[in-house]
This record gives sequence, C-alpha cells and structure tokens, in this order.
Amino acid sequence: MIRTKSAILLFVLLTGCGTENPFSRGPDTVDDSTTNPVPGENISFSADVIPALDDCVSCHRSGAGGWTYNAGDEAYSAVLNTVNRNAPTESELLIKATGGGNHGGGRIFSSASSEYEIILRWIEQGALNN
Repeated sequence: MIRTKSAILLFVLLTGCGTENPFSRGPDTVDDSTTNPVPGENISFSADVIPALDDCVSCHRSGAGGWTYNAGDEAYSAVLNTVNRNAPTESELLIKATGGGNHGGGRIFSSASSEYEIILRWIEQGALNN
C-alpha cells in the first residue's frame, strides 16, 4: 500500500500535477499559425512584445507566481525585471514562458515559436521601451 501511494505521489510530482513537464522547454517546432519577424527588423516593445505576451495576462494580472503583468502602463518595468541583456536566452521571461524554471502555468510557447523569437530579438536589440 505504501509503495502504491509513493508511486502515485512520484508520478504526480514528475508530471507537474497536470501541467507540462516543468523541466521541458517545449518542442522545437514552429507553430505555422504565426509568422516569424523578418531578419534585421527592429522589434518594438509596444507593437511586438506586448502582443507576444497576451497569454501571460490571464494568470499574472493578479500577480500569480509573484510576477504581476497586465500589459498596461507598468508592462515595460515588469518585463524588464525578467530579462537578462547579457545572456538573452537565460532570461527568466523566456525560460518560464517555454515551461522551464518550474513555471506553474506550464509552457506558454515553444522555443521555436514566433513569440519566443520576437522576445529574444527584442532583448538582443537592447530591450528598449519603444
């Protein structure tokens, strides 16, 4: 009986209680419903990054997980606190959105999605409030 309970508990912990695997960063396939930005194109925070983070608002509007994001006036400062300009791919924003870093909401987009590419390129371009 104890082995059964232990096995069930281990299974639940490893599967993330119904969320995606907390250690997975998602498949490396591009979602055909979105378009990647043109190489060399300047990425705008207001026109490109905010729309790429649309799915974050539903949970983080109320501060879930200790991060408050509502795509409003404080959006830039909230997002800037989660980026690493020196190592863009190590930005908490990208790691958690792709299901890593023990993100309670699971994977929001894959590392091969246009959303990932937009945010990564925006950080590489200096993470400007433009």
